[in-house]
Amino acid sequence: MIRHAVEAALAAGLDPVIIVTGHDAAAVRDALDGATVRFVQNDDFAHGLSTSLRAGIGAVPGECEGAMVLLGDMPGIGPALIGRLRNAFAPGRAICVATAHGRRGHPVLWGRQFFAEMLELNG
Repeated sequence: MIRHAVEAALAAGLDPVIIVTGHDAAAVRDALDGATVRFVQNDDFAHGLSTSLRAGIGAVPGECEGAMVLLGDMPGIGPALIGRLRNAFAPGRAICVATAHGRRGHPVLWGRQFFAEMLELNG
């Protein structure tokens, strides 16, 4: 599943694609062998999802205006959806959220203005 998510992100033109690893990091790296991605290890993964979010947001290069949080276990998400979110993100739009049947879901594209607060999340 992680390979599918990464290939969808790359096909949609996301750059860089940052992979946060925690438990079983070696298996994730093996599954993504040859993919043009950057790995960030989260040694605190047992303390909750927020630790992975903080690790990923902390690794976003300064020139990036936002970051798309894309979970690795969602096989229904493809490059078209990721591309639509990326294209919707423009000046004046701070957050772009995928929806299905009128409900918010994933992925979510966050503007840089939220990074400081995201780096303070716990749990």
